[in-house]
Amino acid sequence: MKKAAIFLMAVSAAICLIVFALYREDMRRMDNGEPVLFSTWGTEYVPPGESGDALTLRIDIPEDTVTTRGATINIVNDLDYDVMFSEYYALDRYENGMWIRLPAASGEGDWNDMFYVVESGYTAEFRIYWADAYGEIDSGKYRIEKIYTDDYNITDVYKLYGYFEIK
Repeated sequence: MKKAAIFLMAVSAAICLIVFALYREDMRRMDNGEPVLFSTWGTEYVPPGESGDALTLRIDIPEDTVTTRGATINIVNDLDYDVMFSEYYALDRYENGMWIRLPAASGEGDWNDMFYVVESGYTAEFRIYWADAYGEIDSGKYRIEKIYTDDYNITDVYKLYGYFEIK
């Protein structure tokens, strides 16, 4: 009887060790975006490329709103978390194969310290009037830069670009 108990304890310990090793390997794979071996361990996990729809954060600029003095931008948040944008923006012009930052006509600009939250699954519309900061812009290809943070780590700042053309 004593030998059977020792044997069952050894088998139980071996099974626990195997499950623990699989758990650690799966967690490493999930962190690297790789398919898992054993289980998702109770997390909502979809390997990249298997969800059908890519999760994105983007700036859409309706063509009919773009003028030499401003535009309407839509920030579309299809991510699984909320993002926060400040009022700040910058404009770049595409010249000779490079993006060149436009100098602000009125210095660095006067931005308020408010943050605008774009919740997961929603779109936020902003009307940008850059004539005050940059003056009227000429025909060409441009991009607008917005900076944002996410609700997981508000100390990290990311950049998002929206592209448009003045004809």
